[in-house]
Amino acid sequence: MLNFIIYHSCIRPGFWMLDALNDVRSGRLRNGVPDILWTTQFAVDSAPFPNVYAELGTIFASCVVTFPTVCAHILGQLLKFMGEDRIVFGSDSVWYGSPQWQIEAFWRFQIPDDLRNQYGYPELTESAKRKILGLNSARLYQLPTASVDAPQGVYRPVPADYAAQMPDELKTLMEFPGFTADNLAQM
Repeated sequence: MLNFIIYHSCIRPGFWMLDALNDVRSGRLRNGVPDILWTTQFAVDSAPFPNVYAELGTIFASCVVTFPTVCAHILGQLLKFMGEDRIVFGSDSVWYGSPQWQIEAFWRFQIPDDLRNQYGYPELTESAKRKILGLNSARLYQLPTASVDAPQGVYRPVPADYAAQMPDELKTLMEFPGFTADNLAQM
């Protein structure tokens, strides 16, 4: 079966998150949830197709800090209509730099109870976050994962001493704290 990974979860271009916030505030609903143009329709229309996946990328990075309510609605809708097994993390780190801040924000992010109760959004559980952050992509790309039968799968958590294992050149390239190559930031 051919899989389709829809980048940015079909967010409408333009003033992405401001437009999405205005959509939420408009009171317009689609299938009982605020109709965030393009994204809500994508989630609803893709629900019956198990080979269609939502990728987060810029959609998460551009709303988690500045428009957290929009972020909650988008994640809630993707979870409600497509399920936690059909959402994959993307960082667009080519634009945003190291994705670590996004990963940390995703780990901490929760959909508020009042939105979950009002719109029927599922809880964003630790299990769902693990799937979204990598296990779903590992499954899509057929990477063996650690399991009871194969505890040493190729997809394992980052070791606690990962920084000690990185060469200084990589730390500089990634602008690791204390290894920045950005002279403007140093000034």
